[in-house]
Amino acid sequence: MLIDLKNVILKVPKTSGKERVLLSIDSLKIEPNNKILVHGPSGIGKSTLLHFIAGLMTSSEGSLNWNGKNVNLLSDKERSQIRKQKFAIIFQRLNLLDHLSLRENIFLALGRKLSLPEKNKAADAALESVKLLDRAQELAAVLSLGEQQRLAIARALAQKPEVILADEPTSSLDQKNSEICVKALLQAASHASLIVVSHDERIQKSFSQVKSILDWVP
Repeated sequence: MLIDLKNVILKVPKTSGKERVLLSIDSLKIEPNNKILVHGPSGIGKSTLLHFIAGLMTSSEGSLNWNGKNVNLLSDKERSQIRKQKFAIIFQRLNLLDHLSLRENIFLALGRKLSLPEKNKAADAALESVKLLDRAQELAAVLSLGEQQRLAIARALAQKPEVILADEPTSSLDQKNSEICVKALLQAASHASLIVVSHDERIQKSFSQVKSILDWVP
């Protein structure tokens, strides 16, 4: 998917009645299958950028285009349908279900079109990529925070999306598991676009395109 932002200004109202500019981007084009890391300090707007690219927020000015479609002109339903079909999003709030197993958490992201054997194959391949296959039948509730983060990555990868958006995917991981998860993300994105936002300097060397969010925040 081609993602194209032009003359974007994203504002939110302040209690004083004035508006605050969150992002201001003259031009950002992410070609299909590109791998890009957006870095910068915490609390500066990296998550806002991902939410905007995913169509979860709309701009006050300018445009976001998905394969030439102006997202602002789509209905909420249309945006939701495209997002469900084309995107996998790894949020900082992982949204796992503690009472389900690791494998079952991934099943929920796969929808109803696949057969059970197909779901098992997709889930197990994704779990193996983040080194959690041996725990596939355990409940998500018993995982550490770092293991939960790895499960959330596996859940996104199993969907085989056109676009993967990852919000601080290595923030709770040690060096070894950070490397495992970045490798899994890059491998899964061999036929997808990957946009990662992070303040983790350890992973910058893995990306050919590295941009600073400070370039776009007034």
